[in-house]
Amino acid sequence: MHLLVRLDPSVSLSRLVGAAKGVSAHCATHVLAERFFRWQHGYAAFSVSRDDIAATASYIEQQKRRHASYSLIDTFELRDDSDEPPAG
Repeated sequence: MHLLVRLDPSVSLSRLVGAAKGVSAHCATHVLAERFFRWQHGYAAFSVSRDDIAATASYIEQQKRRHASYSLIDTFELRDDSDEPPAG
């Protein structure tokens, strides 16, 4: 999940991420897939200058195409598959 947000100083990043993961996991489990979904542990966050907002928004909008073609920017797409449940 990629989000571009302007975060009020009164809201902690961990609170925002926890809420986004919780709501999306609930939706994925109970509405979309009807099977258990769990996010990996952790997250990454980047600060973006006002000058880079448009480029960042474009990067996020292109995720479906980028993932389909495997043309990912490794720095932004780090994954830890060690928490994945066993297949089967």
